[in-house]
Amino acid sequence: MQLNLQNQPLFKKGEDGKSFQRLLLKIENCPAGRIELFAKLADYTYKTKMQLKEHLVSHYFFLPEIRKAQSCTITLKSNGALIGKQTFMLNPLKKWRVHIIHFSHTDTGYTDLPSRIIRNHGRFLKKVLDYCRVTDAYPHDARFRWNIETGYQFKNGWER
Repeated sequence: MQLNLQNQPLFKKGEDGKSFQRLLLKIENCPAGRIELFAKLADYTYKTKMQLKEHLVSHYFFLPEIRKAQSCTITLKSNGALIGKQTFMLNPLKKWRVHIIHFSHTDTGYTDLPSRIIRNHGRFLKKVLDYCRVTDAYPHDARFRWNIETGYQFKNGWER
C-alpha cells in the first residue's frame, strides 16, 4: 500500500474563526475494506472512518493551516490493527486572491436576457482592460490574462 499526501491551496474558516487548509490523501494498491484514518498535525488530530476500494482511493480533508514546514503523520487502522503509517513533511502554500470575471459564456441567453448581456459587453471589457493595466508591472506569470470567446462580444463591447 502506498500513501501520498498533498496540501492544496484551498482554505476555509472554521466555526472558531481559525483557518483550515484542504489536503488530499491518495491511498494506492490498497485492499478493499473499512478503515479508520488518523491525520496528526502538531496538537490537532483529524479522524474518520471510511471504506477503501481496491487499487486507489482519494480522500479530501481539512487540517489547520500550515504556516511553517511541519510533519503530518497519517495512520490507517483496520479492526484496531495498524495497516499503514507514514509521516509527510508539509510546507506552507501561497494564498492566492482569485478574481473571477462574471461573464465568460458566449451564449448570451444563457446567463441573462440577451438585451441585458449585450448592454454589459462594454462594461465587462473595460473591467478586463483595467485588470490588465493594474497587473502590467507584475512578473510575467502573475499578470492578468483573459481569453475572449467570440469576435462579436469584443466588437460589440468595444463599440459601446
